[in-house]
Amino acid sequence: SEVNTIIGQIAKTLPNVSVIDVRQLIKDLLKVSDQMTLSLELMAYLSLITGFIILISLISIQLQDRRWEINLFKILGSPGTMINRNLLVEYGTIILFSVILGVTFSFLVSFLTLKYTFETDFSFDLKDSAYISIAVFAVALTIIQLMTNSYLSKPANEILRDSF
Repeated sequence: SEVNTIIGQIAKTLPNVSVIDVRQLIKDLLKVSDQMTLSLELMAYLSLITGFIILISLISIQLQDRRWEINLFKILGSPGTMINRNLLVEYGTIILFSVILGVTFSFLVSFLTLKYTFETDFSFDLKDSAYISIAVFAVALTIIQLMTNSYLSKPANEILRDSF
């Protein structure tokens, strides 16, 4: 191109003068910046997926530990809807406070990182946080519902037999 020809001529004529193509340098820096942004977004999505897997595992373990309690309620004559509702309210409350605490903590860490490490301003994006929070809440309650229904559908003696 014309710019490269001019730079070449200057370099031949004046060998002690350094010429930098600022446009190309900016293009390269923007490309690296885009790659870093993509990497950070990928890491964020992987963190969310890992969090969902951990959430599913924890709920599954907790409900497996409580299958005797669920079975006892069944044996004592509690309706399945009441058992299901109680578990949803109990775990729903825990999950709601966990989500609120998690979002608050993530905003705090992001704010401190941007302010003191990168020395830039921080802007809150509540829309994305709300979507993620609703998704976590919905997935957790769905898992609780499905697992509770699987325990409620089994006969009481089968749950006792499976425990030994």
